[in-house]
Amino acid sequence: AVEAINDIAGGYCNLEFDLNTGERGSRHDHVRDLLCELTGAEDALVVNNNAAATYLALNTLGEGREVIVSRGQLVEIGGSYRMPDIMAAARCRMVEVGTTNRTRIGDYERAINDQTALLIRVHCSNYRIVGFTESTPLSELVELARWHNLLVIDDLGSGLISTELGWPEPIETANEDAADADTDADTDAAPGPEDWDEPNIADSINDGADVTLFSGDKLLGGPQAGIIIGRADLVAAMRANPLARTFRPDKLSLAALEATLRLYRDPATAYTRVPTLRLLARQPSELEASAHKLAEQIADAIADAEVYGEADESEAGGGSLAAIPFPTWVVRVELTNIDAADVAAALRTRDVPIICRVNDEALVFDVRTLLGDELNQIAPALADVVRELNGE
Repeated sequence: AVEAINDIAGGYCNLEFDLNTGERGSRHDHVRDLLCELTGAEDALVVNNNAAATYLALNTLGEGREVIVSRGQLVEIGGSYRMPDIMAAARCRMVEVGTTNRTRIGDYERAINDQTALLIRVHCSNYRIVGFTESTPLSELVELARWHNLLVIDDLGSGLISTELGWPEPIETANEDAADADTDADTDAAPGPEDWDEPNIADSINDGADVTLFSGDKLLGGPQAGIIIGRADLVAAMRANPLARTFRPDKLSLAALEATLRLYRDPATAYTRVPTLRLLARQPSELEASAHKLAEQIADAIADAEVYGEADESEAGGGSLAAIPFPTWVVRVELTNIDAADVAAALRTRDVPIICRVNDEALVFDVRTLLGDELNQIAPALADVVRELNGE
């Protein structure tokens, strides 16, 4: 993706020029075929983020009419993006059905009238409602919509393209307590896509959604973008909406997105090529070794620090996998006569910022997050900060 951006940024490109005909082309053509190939959708359109995709779909397909949504799916994400506000801005009349924790197919059916334009399912990407709950499967929504000649929008948000991503096999690790109890050994593994409570794009298309919306970043692992796929006539209508031009992505984003999508042509190896997936797939045994190495480096660099590695949990963040903990290893650093918050602040303001957590007056470094040679940069930087704060 970075190489693709460099190629496009450094010279001429055919963003809106058709090389075959010599006529003006469309910037949307560059990833349309690739998205259709990967998802099985009839057509595709890329905008600058998924909020724009949601707005454009609602405004094009539901303006002036009613859109039915479950009360439990009235999401708010970072930056005060709220589904009710997007509905209002898109000039739709939002109809809430069900309750916060339970919405059945009958709730949708009772709300349908001659003013209804569509049903929408919104993935609760950054939270979960658990306990006494019930939600309506997408396939049932689609069946109901077909009966009443309505449309279904599936707003997935996080963009898990498929669960078939070739996740690494778990490593069997001996556990003395388990062995003594004559039980199976523990399994050393990061939870794979088949264990995530995330709807995926392939299922959305197979279940019959008329339009599916998702992000180009988050779990897809590409640049910020909003991706619209679905029925050709509906996507064409959105493409023709005058507002579509205000949401269009630039050439650098399209280049990075195209390069990222090409990696999914071989889904079995996608996790090895897409950095977001690669970090999520890292195994605790690998992370333990990295944590011990980092702890040794820090202990050698700062003589009076108490440093040790320990098992912990990572969160995916970024509006996805809200309820899935990823087993990790961290390095805790406890310093003498220096406030941990001051050290963390000084690390963040270096020429190359280093970000860690502060917990119980200790600096906490999660090695799952480290790329390339970054592990080897932490100890020297931390030693410099400690010297500076000590006035040395």
